[in-house]
Amino acid sequence: MEGDAYREGTPIALDAVASDPSSADTLSYSWQATKNGDLFIKRFDPVPDAMYPDFGCAVELFANDLIAEVETVAPLTTLEPGESASHVERWYLFSGVQFDGTQEALEKNVLPCVKGTR
Repeated sequence: MEGDAYREGTPIALDAVASDPSSADTLSYSWQATKNGDLFIKRFDPVPDAMYPDFGCAVELFANDLIAEVETVAPLTTLEPGESASHVERWYLFSGVQFDGTQEALEKNVLPCVKGTR
């Protein structure tokens, strides 16, 4: 990215990671990296075979030059009066993680951080 959209702190990558679609950990984390070395990882436990809103999306991403949003979504659930549901997210923030948008930087700097979270 060039110009104002690539200034300090502006997100340079947003990614929702899906593993094998038939596995239980499909879309179990998302991440965001910035030019200044911040890495934010959000993890959650997807529900296999559940129905999700917005065309089956368990993770929704949005970014522009002012804001970045990484939203995980719980599956659609019908509740009876008095029942409840929960959706737990685990957040991780790392500093000093260099990511320039290349596959090499992803594998060398971002994925080791992801693998260290649960």
